[in-house]
Amino acid sequence: MGRDDGLVDADVCTERNGLLLENPDIETVGVDEQLHREALSLLMERQDKSYSLCDAVSFVLMRQRNLSEALTTDRHFEQEGLRRLLV
Repeated sequence: MGRDDGLVDADVCTERNGLLLENPDIETVGVDEQLHREALSLLMERQDKSYSLCDAVSFVLMRQRNLSEALTTDRHFEQEGLRRLLV
């Protein structure tokens, strides 16, 4: 049963995360030192934006993998020249 405060129960979240981790079509990428440095460098170059470190990591990874579409509503992806699929 769901919560009535708009939040997701921890057990539901854990179950869904487990399904994502088991899905062979989804790759979980750890942030190593090199990726972290590249993301920080991007943040320094884009100080006029309100990007988060998570945004910057995503942008770096997407460029490395030649990806141009993101399943997100985050407008920052468009600001970086990427296409967001959720509007």
